[in-house]
Amino acid sequence: VEELVRLALSARVGGMLGGKGGIVNLHLGEGDDGFDLIDRAVHSSELRHLQFLPTHCNRSPEVLDRAKRYGRTGAIDVTASSSAAFGDISASAAIRQLLDSGVPLEHLTMSSDGCGSLPVFDPQGRLVGIESGDPKAIFDELVALVTEHGVPWATALRPVTANVAEILKLPGKGRIATGGDADLVLLDGDQQIVHVMARGRFFMRNGEIEVGPFG
Repeated sequence: VEELVRLALSARVGGMLGGKGGIVNLHLGEGDDGFDLIDRAVHSSELRHLQFLPTHCNRSPEVLDRAKRYGRTGAIDVTASSSAAFGDISASAAIRQLLDSGVPLEHLTMSSDGCGSLPVFDPQGRLVGIESGDPKAIFDELVALVTEHGVPWATALRPVTANVAEILKLPGKGRIATGGDADLVLLDGDQQIVHVMARGRFFMRNGEIEVGPFG
């Protein structure tokens, strides 16, 4: 707990000096003791729950149930590159459950874990392989949140746009507004990506890539 408090205080100072969020991102394991560790750090210092962002909160039903309680006071992140084979709950289903349980919308974010390693274990807990998170998973889960779980677009977009920008204090991101960075993704009626714009520059237009990965 003392070490977590020290790290969080350092991150907070760094955030204030650099004009950034200063958030401590915590990768949760299978147990629910990660939430308890955050609670103890907050209660033993002047830190607030929103100084922390625990992620992989959909990694198991048990962790998600604990997140439903924690999320009423702190922000939580669900991971789109999850897998039912690992016992995970899909990010879209998790957000639907979290909203239904009373977690404030502004406390929810979704990250992709794109290209992150996803270890595969056998029933004895031995590592038998490593898969890779799909960067497109966040978009697929966003669409599923609307089409499969009945969440309106205006609500579903928040965990991958405005909420992230607010928690991490990223000016110009997360909203369509005068003076913003003009990061835009336009879809057709079938929820397929048609245009992609980053800082006002088209990277995809009419379904055709205009700018490659190296510019």
